[in-house]
This record gives sequence, C-alpha cells and structure tokens, in this order.
Amino acid sequence: MQNAKRVRKYRKISTAIWNDQKIRMLSRGAQYIFIRILTHQDLTSLGAIKATKSGLAEEFKIGKAVFNRQFEELLVHNLLVMDEEVGMIWAPNFLKHNRPESPNVVKHWANAYDNLPECELLTRVLLGARTIVLDMGMGFREAFSETFPQYPCEEGFSKTGEQAISSKEVW
Repeated sequence: MQNAKRVRKYRKISTAIWNDQKIRMLSRGAQYIFIRILTHQDLTSLGAIKATKSGLAEEFKIGKAVFNRQFEELLVHNLLVMDEEVGMIWAPNFLKHNRPESPNVVKHWANAYDNLPECELLTRVLLGARTIVLDMGMGFREAFSETFPQYPCEEGFSKTGEQAISSKEVW
C-alpha cells in the first residue's frame, strides 16, 4: 500500500499566548483543551469546528466530567463560544492571529462556511470574519462581499454592535 500524501494545515499560535492573563488563569487541563482545539484537524479556516463536548472528551481521552469543567473555563473567559444545540465551537480571536494571506483565502472561506451548521453562532463567525477583512485591503473586502453577499463590506461600513477585539489580547 502506498503512502497517501496528507494535506497539512498550518495555524499560527504566538508564543506570547502564555503571557495572556486569561490563558495563565486557566487550569493546565483547560490550556491543553484550548491548544488541542486551536490545532484540531477539523477546525475550519474560520476558527470554528462542528463538534460536541462529549465527542471531544472522548477524542482527547479526558473523562466527561473533568472535560466539561475545564471546557467551561474556556467559555467563561470567552476564549471559546459554543452552540450546544447544533454542536459548534468557535474561537473568536482565531482570525486575528490567522489572517487571510490573500483574497483567494477569503473566497475559500465558503468551504468552511458550507461545513458548519446554520445557527446564530455561524452568523457571529461571519461577522467576526468581516471585521477582520474590513481592516485589510480592498481586494479582501471585495472577496468577502462576493463570497458572502449577505454580509457586504461596503465603504464606510460601521462596526457598531460587533464584538470588539482588544489589540492587547493575545487570545
């Protein structure tokens, strides 16, 4: 049997993550879960994953009660957001650290979008992505508007009401 060539995904995780107060406040177990989710093979390029707590607990080989307690730390500190009903988790600051490198990357976000369940959290994911591209060049904004016409990046668009991400936050 020949070795199948695997497509490798790369993610950026700054070493400064360990300087972030929220990360330092977490238990070791919660830190482990966070890093595992950020580097999970199924995490989309939008920073979201279709997963359940029980499924991740089993995959990570952590007892469900312990996993739930440690995962709750991530929710309390807003490092992750979850819609338990549809089984979707999102790292709100993921794109801040993994900005698209070209407008084509933004266009490929459509694949990630198609693999995530429709829900309020998915809307928040796209609004967060739009906030990122609003601070980038016109090509990025045009690519986003073409890919997600329901969330246009028009000139002079106001970010009012969207979640602000502090420039001091690592995650």
